[in-house]
Amino acid sequence: MMKLAWNGSGSVVAIMMALGWPAATNAQAIEADAQLEEIVVTAQKRAESIQDVPLSIVAASGKALEMSGVRSAGQLAKLAPSLKIDQSAGASDLRIRIRGFGSPGATATDPAVAAYMNGSYLARPGILFTSFLDIASVEVLSGPQGTLFGRNASMGAISVTTNAPSTGATTAEVKAEAGSYGTFSGTVIANIPAGENVALRFAGNATHTDGIFHNRQDGKTYGKNNAYIGRLSLKWEAAPNLSVTLTGDAAKSDGDGVYTFTGAPNATPGQVAAFTSLLAAFGRTPPVLTTSPSRNVNQVMGNPFLRDRNWGAAANIDWQVSPIVNARLISSYRDWDNKQRVMDSIGTTLRLLNVYLENRSQSQSHELQLVSDKGAFLDGKLSLTAGAYYGREKYHYGVAFNLGADWCPILFSAVAAACSAGPQERAGFLDFDQTSRSLAFYTQANYRILPALELALGARYTWDRKSASLLTTVPNAIGVAPLARPESHPNLRFKDDRPSFRASLSWDVTDQVMVFGTFSTGYKSGGFNSGITNAPLTPALRTFASETVKDWQLGVKSKFLDGRARFNATLFRTTLDNFQDRSFNGTAFIIRNSGDVRSQGVDLDGEVVGPAGLHLSFGATYLDAKYVDNSNAPGREGCTGTPTCPLVQDLSGAPVPYASDWQGYVGVGWTSPAFGDGHKVTVRATQNFTSSFLSSNTNNPSSKLAGYSTTDVLLSVAADQDRWRLDLFGTNIFDKRYFVSTTAQILGALFGVNDPATGATLYRGFTGDPARYGVRIALKY
Repeated sequence: MMKLAWNGSGSVVAIMMALGWPAATNAQAIEADAQLEEIVVTAQKRAESIQDVPLSIVAASGKALEMSGVRSAGQLAKLAPSLKIDQSAGASDLRIRIRGFGSPGATATDPAVAAYMNGSYLARPGILFTSFLDIASVEVLSGPQGTLFGRNASMGAISVTTNAPSTGATTAEVKAEAGSYGTFSGTVIANIPAGENVALRFAGNATHTDGIFHNRQDGKTYGKNNAYIGRLSLKWEAAPNLSVTLTGDAAKSDGDGVYTFTGAPNATPGQVAAFTSLLAAFGRTPPVLTTSPSRNVNQVMGNPFLRDRNWGAAANIDWQVSPIVNARLISSYRDWDNKQRVMDSIGTTLRLLNVYLENRSQSQSHELQLVSDKGAFLDGKLSLTAGAYYGREKYHYGVAFNLGADWCPILFSAVAAACSAGPQERAGFLDFDQTSRSLAFYTQANYRILPALELALGARYTWDRKSASLLTTVPNAIGVAPLARPESHPNLRFKDDRPSFRASLSWDVTDQVMVFGTFSTGYKSGGFNSGITNAPLTPALRTFASETVKDWQLGVKSKFLDGRARFNATLFRTTLDNFQDRSFNGTAFIIRNSGDVRSQGVDLDGEVVGPAGLHLSFGATYLDAKYVDNSNAPGREGCTGTPTCPLVQDLSGAPVPYASDWQGYVGVGWTSPAFGDGHKVTVRATQNFTSSFLSSNTNNPSSKLAGYSTTDVLLSVAADQDRWRLDLFGTNIFDKRYFVSTTAQILGALFGVNDPATGATLYRGFTGDPARYGVRIALKY
């Protein structure tokens, strides 16, 4: 049963009426031919209407994203209900899931949701979140895309396209924005033709925010960040059938990187009392353990910092080989360097432990595509796509433990002197280095069996090779005993090669309705567990196998009301074998093949252009995801290995974490008739909702998070052709307090919050975004 936080104050209808919902008498002002804008996607490597592609896709233009309040890649879930994105204390630890499954964070594990920028594969999806600027369109593809997108699109793909240079005219755009929590942002975009066949485009942005967390411990505010992005593109139309686009971009982000615990969603009075009592014994006050998120926190931070840098270069050569066949070569190089000293990781008023993290990726990708026109062969019946891909990445992951002044006296009181005599900074550290290579060939044929019936068959074969070295060093063997032990693996090896397939049948019931069925497979490459652990692992335990996916879809795509409305629905069932999952062993996370899982449900989306300038859009995903076979799952975090509370449990049939039964949105907008010198007013309100979900893969009831809904609004006034535009906007305007993820309390036994009889423990929660209000002005020349 779906349980959401709907309330009258958050009603979209109420917001629209308050902002001036138009009277029905304005209907005569609407043009008779008003229709939905055609959405063009490239999910099958050629430009097609989204209504003609037999896949579950959500797509939006850059302007639609901005008007919907999506100003970063992390907010895409507002328009793509099957997508869930969350973060932990480590800024690089972004977790991207589609239909309940995805990547377990910033480790050597490959993503299950592939990210693309202008057709180039991004080895680390987090890069997408620092390069979201001057966007032309975004496509979110749900379900395996292993045939055309590759091995790491086993649950879907996010494809972002930026605006390309145009030889048409010299244009410039300037945007300035100010908002809550000391947020200021400025953007400059310029398009400059340099002759008939050459054009340049520049886009740059600078953003500052003061942060949302006030810490009672030191009186400071945390979450501060300064971010800068720049992109320069050159397009050369070398011949009528040949164009070359070169792009270079760079981004940097500096701040404290704090994304901290803001409460304990299911804390019991006994857990709070135990926590408080232990801290009082050392003369300290407790952290904030409220069951509702509080942005006033109380904990030692320990001089946290974040330094993120990434830059890249790409070339896109587009050659019309013949009147019916196009060749495209896409090559790119990307360098990402992320360093962070995380806040005190235990999250108390004691000075216990800081963790230093390093992530460095140097990657290149090259893809050659051959794409025919639609119906290019056999008298308009056959279309062909073929390609080859090569990718290579060198990846470094480093972690170091820095002991606080209270660590040795409290945890090792009997040998405190010896513990304190050892190194406190870098008391234990890990260095992991990996080189991965991937080669693939693919093809797809679309054949029109009958005028209204089309069959698509696709196949891909991929070869993966990985080599790695891992070294854990413990200069302070006493101090880091609960965290790390010496370990060395200089020669880890992994290889795999697998096919992926796709078959779909689509039937044009009418020229406005298509029904389709699809079967597809995919896989996510295996690899190495790069995390630091408190017990050495053998090479076999350091290695995990590839994850394979099978997916069945049955869908309908339709337009009606003379092009004023569309409705799409896709039933899906996905099975994953050798599912790669992350589990917590008390102090660290490790990756393992957890067994088999199943995800099934339905994706829904629709849009209606109504009378009097009204516009309605909606999307929702219903999801039923559970473990089918997971007999060696980790025990609940509070267990100690007793017969009634084992360290290993059978979770077959249990739900998977971060898989809400329902997630979606409803948006209502109104655009006025033109007045004055072509001026228009746009009003929009959007309600986003998510039902409850587990936040731990141990099926621990203590980790269940409540559902929530938030409301975003926009009031925009624009001149003719958007020569200028003034936006007043608000997100989560009623300041709904909700948790988006949790982590089990580290050293829970020490703080007395574990229950060895039931396995319950204290989960520390991470909050969703607070209410934000702002103003934005945009000028075009």
